[in-house]
Amino acid sequence: MEQLGYVADHLKLLGDKTQLAMLSLLREREWCVCEFVDIFDMSQPAISQHLRKLK
Repeated sequence: MEQLGYVADHLKLLGDKTQLAMLSLLREREWCVCEFVDIFDMSQPAISQHLRKLK
C-alpha cells in the first residue's frame, strides 16, 4: 500500500499544469527562479513552492 501512496503523490504533482510545464521546461535546460517568475507570471515564493514540491 505504501507504494500506491508514492505513485499517487507523483501523479498529483503531474496533475498540476504549472508543475507539469516546469518539468517540461527543465528537461531542456536549467532555469533560474526569476525566469520562471516571468514565464508563469507568479511571485517568487509561489514559484519556489512549486519547485520545492517537484524536488
